[in-house]
Order: sequence, then C-alpha cells, then structure tokens
Amino acid sequence: MSIKIYEGYRLAEGADPFSFIQELRELLNPIRDQKDAQRIARKFALDVDCRILGIPNPETERATADGSVSLPKPLSAGTLVHQRTLAIDALMQVTWSRMLDEQREYEHTGRTGHAGYDPARFELSIGRDDATGRYLMMVYTETPELMQAFRDHPQVSEYGYWDNTDPLETVTDEEWAQRKKAWMRVWGSGSLGDATLTFALRMSPAPAYETATIAPGSLTRAALPTNEERAHRLAYLLLDRRRAAYLRSVPERERPEGLTGWGLIGERQPLEQALVHALPKWDTLLNRCVGDLARIVSSEDMAAIAAATSTVWDRARTKPLNV
Repeated sequence: MSIKIYEGYRLAEGADPFSFIQELRELLNPIRDQKDAQRIARKFALDVDCRILGIPNPETERATADGSVSLPKPLSAGTLVHQRTLAIDALMQVTWSRMLDEQREYEHTGRTGHAGYDPARFELSIGRDDATGRYLMMVYTETPELMQAFRDHPQVSEYGYWDNTDPLETVTDEEWAQRKKAWMRVWGSGSLGDATLTFALRMSPAPAYETATIAPGSLTRAALPTNEERAHRLAYLLLDRRRAAYLRSVPERERPEGLTGWGLIGERQPLEQALVHALPKWDTLLNRCVGDLARIVSSEDMAAIAAATSTVWDRARTKPLNV
C-alpha cells in the first residue's frame, strides 16, 4: 500500500491534544472570520457596482441548457418603489444569504458524502502513537493563512511521510523509517478516520452572522475593495461581456485571421482609469438608497466608460498573434 501523508505533523512531546485544540480554535477563528468577510465584501461590492453600471451581476445569472443566460425575474413595481428608500447596507443581507445558498450546492473535492463546501474549512485528524505517546496530525484546508498559522504554532512540527517519491533531504534515512513506523502504528490496517479524532474548526459552512454587516468598525466594512480593485474587476467584466457579444454575432469563419483570442490583460488601463474616476467611494455610497445606484454616476462618466470599453476592446480584438 502506497503511503502519501504530505500534510503530516506531530504535536510536541507532553502536549495535551484537547488543550492544543482549544488554543488552535482561538488562533484560527479570527483568521477564518477575516477570510469570510473578504469573500462577502467582494460579492457585495460586485452587486453594488453592477447596479451602478446597469449590467447583470454574473454571479446571479444562470446558464440554461442551450448555453444562453437566464436573468433573475424582474422586480415588481412594489419592490422598485421600496428600493427608493431601502438602504444599500440591506444588500449585504442579500449577499450573505446568497453565499450560503451557493455553499450548500458545493462539495469538497475528494471527500466522501455531500458535506456543504466551506471555503475556509480547517479540519484536523489526531491519532496517538502508543509506542511513543506522541500525537500525529493530518490537516485539511484550502486556506493558506489557516495552514500557515497552524504550522507556526510552537507545539507543531512537520512529520509527513510518503513512499511514492524521494524523502525530505533534511531527514535521515533512519528518521524517515521511524516516521513510517509511527504512521503505520497510528493508521493501522483500517481507515485513518476510524483511528483518529477529527476536529473541525466549524461544523457548518455558514460564516458568522456578524459578517453580514457593513457597520463602521466591522470586518466586512474594512474588507470592502478599493476603487482600484473594483475598477480592475469591472474592466474585465465589461470586456468579457463585449467578447461574448462578439462571439454571438460574428461567425468564426468571418472573424479576422490572427486574432490573439482575447489579449485583454495589460490593455485595460484606459478603462480602469475611467472606472476609478466614475465610481463613488464607499463613504458616499453607503449613505445612499438602493434606488439611487442607477443614477449615481453622471451621464458623462458613463459615456467615458463606454468609450474606453470600445477603445480597449477594438485594440485587443485586432492585435495580431505575433505582436
């Protein structure tokens, strides 16, 4: 049987695993909440900015079987009237709820069952090596910040083992053989899950409800993207919409020969500059109502954004492959 424990670790000698888990929770919870706030802030900002520009939010569009896009149902007249007085921060509640719905549809790649996907998951399997009394651990997370915080804990040391490629150069052959024996004693002949205690930083993928607010001082308020970051994302979105329209309207045989495809990266500066100039800053936006968003950018600025989009698109679309 091949053994591949790339994220294997060992707890310090004499350390109590339950006290360690409590310390780990106190260490990792703030990092997880910060990551949650960043994701929610990005989704909220995209929703607000798409409303400002009058374009569909790609995260709420749904692709149909024939590849076309089905937009959400139009808002009723009563809802539109209500939005004239609805504070923008109410959209944060909508964003938070939508993120929960999205996570319920996901699964962890390579996991058994249908657990809701938690983008900030952190799970730990802990098993005792009876021969030495030491505790060995395996970590499961896709969040680099959580992994790094775990690795930096003073009671944690690297203790991986694998037999499908060369061992670590910093470990002697004897030490590498000892690692194998230790993991085999913990693992046994069954599954690792049956032989270890499993700790999950949280059982539900739902972020803390406190992240669903953009009140002053909140994590999500602090994580709102800057105007430059908003412009960078929107420029890509506007150009991608122009690309999709081009593909729908021009048969492949009629497209100019030698197109780069879509060499838009590095060509977007004029459009991003127009967007940075036009987008209101958050201190201004968060005091307005949802109904104000469609009118908050002047017609002159909207025209400048449209002109910059055309300029950048035309330049990228006609750029030869060898340039």
